[in-house]
Amino acid sequence: MGYKQIDIIGISLGSFFSLISMGLDKRIEKGVLILCGGDQGIITWKSLAMMDVRKKHKEKGITSIDCKKCRSFFPDFLKIIKEGIPPYHIKSDVICFYFDPLSFAPMIDSKKVLMINALFDFMIPRESTIKLRQALDEPLTRWLPSGHLSLRLFRTKIISYIRSFLLYY
Repeated sequence: MGYKQIDIIGISLGSFFSLISMGLDKRIEKGVLILCGGDQGIITWKSLAMMDVRKKHKEKGITSIDCKKCRSFFPDFLKIIKEGIPPYHIKSDVICFYFDPLSFAPMIDSKKVLMINALFDFMIPRESTIKLRQALDEPLTRWLPSGHLSLRLFRTKIISYIRSFLLYY
């Protein structure tokens, strides 16, 4: 098709899919993850966006403690990924391991990632974003003084960050 480079940009849930795509498809050269985080346990139990999920879990008798017990196997899952085995080749009864951005972070070169985050994000908890940033080995990161929904107020600055990253890094 004549394309020299494929890059990907995702916002919020789209950034999760972008990161997973980068881990699975090595043709993707660079990724911009806007409002992204990792550790599905943190997101499920602390995100404002997951209130309905928490309510359904509680109705079924599932607590955050139950979730922590299940996620106690996550370091072993990640260890196998770091040895070069992709997540979809690993057997686990914990379904969220397969779509947690942290599962794909070891498969991505940090120099190929720009993270743009909101300092006051109640949808993607800062703890989750920091955990993903560490798992990605500290990629280039920009923090903006906004919330999840108000990040659009920084549209010009975000476009500038993205343009600089894609052209010069």
